Amino acid sequence: MNEVVVLLHGLGRRFGCMNKIKNKLVSEGYEVINIGYPSTTDSIEVLSERILKRISNNNKFRNASKVHFVGTSLGAILIRMLLNKKKFTNIGNVVMISPPNHGSEIVDFFMGNIFLKNIFSFVMGKAGSQLGTNDESLPNILGPANYPLGIIAGKSKGFFSMLFNGPNDGKVSVESSKLEGMKEFIIVPYGHTFIMEQKMVINKVVNFIKCQKF
Repeated sequence: MNEVVVLLHGLGRRFGCMNKIKNKLVSEGYEVINIGYPSTTDSIEVLSERILKRISNNNKFRNASKVHFVGTSLGAILIRMLLNKKKFTNIGNVVMISPPNHGSEIVDFFMGNIFLKNIFSFVMGKAGSQLGTNDESLPNILGPANYPLGIIAGKSKGFFSMLFNGPNDGKVSVESSKLEGMKEFIIVPYGHTFIMEQKMVINKVVNFIKCQKF
């Protein structure tokens, strides 16, 4: 097998949170590029450019017959941005875990409060501030998926769940995680922060990478 899976973690996290997914994929025979990036320092546009350069310069990517992507939270939005920027001729399958594909109400709450806006921007950076739910927010202007996409949404009570009108994982609503063009969609009973480390989720990620089915 000469297939590569690129992993991208979420906002405020490090690449280590994707290690369980990485280890499972490696045990299944895949090459894995688990990318760490400074999620709170720059805009999504800048981060995506830097990540694209790192992927392009990686020998695993250069020699791959097929390239798959797995992203959690902000990582999923970065994947959408990457695939908008570059048309991969060897694109494989894509899995998004708890993706704010239409933004997050939590961002709306903080960015809409004159007292909290600056604090949120300082802590979560430019990328975090771009994840609102309004029609002009970056996730809402990236367009539908034109690649095989499976989405795993979480459903669990979190500290911020009161800010949502419907089911959510504490950070992203189930409805917001959906994306036009997706091939598979599933809801799992986990919260946003550690969803990517759950055995059920990891197995579903591998299944979709293999055969486009959860």
